[in-house]
Amino acid sequence: MKRPWVIKVGGELLNHPVHRKGLIKDLCRIARARPVVLIHGGGPQIAESLKKEKIPIRFVGGRRVTTSDTMRVVEKVLSGIVNKGLVADLVGKKVRGVGISGRDGGLVVGKLIPGLGWAGQVAKVNPALIRHMLKGGFMPVVSSVASDKNGNAVNINADDFASGMRWL
Repeated sequence: MKRPWVIKVGGELLNHPVHRKGLIKDLCRIARARPVVLIHGGGPQIAESLKKEKIPIRFVGGRRVTTSDTMRVVEKVLSGIVNKGLVADLVGKKVRGVGISGRDGGLVVGKLIPGLGWAGQVAKVNPALIRHMLKGGFMPVVSSVASDKNGNAVNINADDFASGMRWL
C-alpha cells in the first residue's frame, strides 16, 4: 500500500459551497491514486453553534478556551454535523468515506493545555484503526476531537491534530 496523504481542511473552506465542491472533487481524484486520510476542523461552524446556544467564546493565544459547555458543542459540531456532512459529500463518488473522531478506537490521546479548559494537544497516536480502514479501501474522515487518558473529550486544533498523523 502506498503511504497515505494526510490532508487537513479547515472549516472556513467548508462554508463555501463552490470551494467545498472543488475540494470533494480533488479528494476523490487523489484517492483514486493513493490512500487519503482527511482531517477536518470546523471553527466557523463551532462559533455559529456557540452563538446560537449563547455560550461565550473566548480565545487565548489563538486557541479556543474550551469549557465543558463549549466541549459539548465542539464535539457535536465536529464529530456530528461537519464530519457526517463530509462523508455524505463523498457518497456516489467512488470513494468510501468513513467518519470517525480521534476518540474512536483510541486513535488519539490528548493532553490538556493549562488554562484552556478542555483544549489540548496530541499526546499519543494509535494508528491501528486508520491502518485497517486504509487497507480495506476506505477513506478515513477524522474530526479533531480526542480523548484524554480518562476518556474525557478533548478539543484539539485541526492543524495540530493533522501534524500528529505523521506516523502514517
